[in-house]
Amino acid sequence: MINKNVNILFKTAIVIVAILFVTANVIAQTIVVPDAIFPEGPTRSPANEQIANAIDKNPQTKFLNFHKIGSGFTVVFQTPVVINEIQFTTANDDYGRDPLEVIISGSSESMNSGFSEIATVSLPKTAARFTPYGNTFTNATAYKYYRVIVTAIDKPTAGAVQFAEVDFFKSGSPINSTQPTVVTQPVAPIDPSGGEVAQLNARVAELEGQLSAATAAQGPLNAKVAELEGQLSAATASQGPLNAKVAELEGQLSAATAAQGPLNAKVAELEGQLSAATASQGPLNAKVAELEGQLTAATAAQGPLNARVALLEGQLSVATAAQGPLNAKVAELEGQLSAATASQGPLNAKIAELEAMGLTDPATQPNFENRVTEAKAEILDKVYDKIKECEERDED
Repeated sequence: MINKNVNILFKTAIVIVAILFVTANVIAQTIVVPDAIFPEGPTRSPANEQIANAIDKNPQTKFLNFHKIGSGFTVVFQTPVVINEIQFTTANDDYGRDPLEVIISGSSESMNSGFSEIATVSLPKTAARFTPYGNTFTNATAYKYYRVIVTAIDKPTAGAVQFAEVDFFKSGSPINSTQPTVVTQPVAPIDPSGGEVAQLNARVAELEGQLSAATAAQGPLNAKVAELEGQLSAATASQGPLNAKVAELEGQLSAATAAQGPLNAKVAELEGQLSAATASQGPLNAKVAELEGQLTAATAAQGPLNARVALLEGQLSVATAAQGPLNAKVAELEGQLSAATASQGPLNAKIAELEAMGLTDPATQPNFENRVTEAKAEILDKVYDKIKECEERDED
């Protein structure tokens, strides 16, 4: 019986110490609920994941913004309040979207102006979901408007920033009755002999039951972890052939690189030969330039010759054209000479006849040859006169 009472008193003492500890923490840090919250900066959110979800006290909802760095929100309190701690609650998925750093500014003018930067706050990383995480910062000024801008998230390559809840805390107990609404209240002294101990024991049992359920729920997670570890081991084992193939390819690459040595040497040799051939082209290029100069000079000297040739060709053409009438005249004279020659036929016949008669014998005809000669000369004179008469007629 005594041992049972001692056990009860011991448990009661533990509970009282726990309550005093919790009460001390409640007094030290008081959560302050804003009246309203508005998005700040570039914002693109699904219809069911708007900024209002961040202060709805429901960790199953969340605020998601596809514009990450540089975006945030502004909260409005009923009256100015000194805030020096911020706390986010992780959302349902993808820890890479969790904010890890924010810049906090305050204003008492309006939600659009008069803001002064208070602090840059780094936040701890956590992979747990639906879990609060946050940090304190130094601030001694009461502001009605607080602006929070996200400057870093857990995984920069994540497609968005998200969180389920955001809470604000102030140091010390409420200053007066006009202070903004608070969630926690100071705890009154507990009578160990009253019903509070029973309530605490019931709460402890409830929490133990939840812990047991959570532990039981870890079974499938552990099984999944084991499954994933098995898959990872299989994947690692399958890397063996890949590593062997990589080693083989590296060997081939090394061999190919080594084989390039003679090729590089040959290239260097050919480049040297090309350089020498290029250098030897110098005299050839000079000779070509010299011959081209001479050709240019010869071409220039052909100008007067070409002009002279053209002149002579013109004169030849004129002379050739002038030969036409001469050729015609020669043909005409040749025709007349032929006619005159033909007309000598009767004369020759007459002479033959006379010779047959003996009239041509010098003994019987002492002046016959002279007479014949004279007759021929007389005939030729007539022919020539006739030709001259024709020429004079043509000239007219």
